[in-house]
Amino acid sequence: MNPLNHKFILVFLKEKVVGFASYELNYQDLKQLMIHKVYILPNVQGRGLGKKLFVYLTEIGLKNKQKKLRLKVFHKNDKAIRFYEKNGYVNDGIEKSDIGNNYIVLDYVLTKKLKDEMPASNICL
Repeated sequence: MNPLNHKFILVFLKEKVVGFASYELNYQDLKQLMIHKVYILPNVQGRGLGKKLFVYLTEIGLKNKQKKLRLKVFHKNDKAIRFYEKNGYVNDGIEKSDIGNNYIVLDYVLTKKLKDEMPASNICL
């Protein structure tokens, strides 16, 4: 059972798992797909797997009538921020999270509005 309603996607390359993502539909009771986690192994980054993964997440959002995609990224993770912005995400604010022992993490909230048409990707991950 998954009490948080997170769904997981594994990314394969030559029959090996090289990444994953987790997401949640209707996050905060809104029509938005929240991307909670995204990870691609560093040694396979730059091969288009992240882009394909985000196209796939977009398709899931559209199929489930979500109005936007949402994610949080650590404010100093410049490489990831550039990737998200290149793929149509915009900064929608800042969120602070206390992760224990009074340690506060500062994240940017990035969103991407979804259009009603489906992309023609034919992606298999």
